[in-house]
Amino acid sequence: MLRYKSGQQVSDSISLLISMLVRYPEISSICCEPDTKEIKFTFLLSDNENNINEFSKLINKCLSTLFYLKKGEVVNPFNIKYSTCGKLTVLDIYRKLDNLTAQELNLIISLTQEYFKDSLVVEVEELTKEDQLFQEDLIGAMLDNLGQELTTQKLFAFREEGRVMVFNK
Repeated sequence: MLRYKSGQQVSDSISLLISMLVRYPEISSICCEPDTKEIKFTFLLSDNENNINEFSKLINKCLSTLFYLKKGEVVNPFNIKYSTCGKLTVLDIYRKLDNLTAQELNLIISLTQEYFKDSLVVEVEELTKEDQLFQEDLIGAMLDNLGQELTTQKLFAFREEGRVMVFNK
């Protein structure tokens, strides 16, 4: 259980965001929006020569297949947006929070890594295989248990110089 320096317990939703950023250094930031009940994963790409539309089709096809295999239906709860800033591309993937799973998150990360392998900006933070598995199990358990709690707070989490920072906006 995570605690602040003062000894106060960190909420489960904050712990989840911290665990996601620790486990997946590919994610630049995470934002939870209670108004839209969405979570936004932000990735940074080191150039703006990426074909985001093609990536969007690929990720939607793969996730639709996953949903079909799991639930027998095709659903598209994802939305992808991007913007450029100089030589950087900011890629935002939005997902409804109601039933996000660790399996979907792993698929998103894997597809993003594979598609943008040369341009994905990753903060180098090597976790051992054991630590990776622990974080994945922790994320899966928290996603299963949190339910609607994530939608009650407007949270923003990001990584800076090896530390994870979480703010309640």
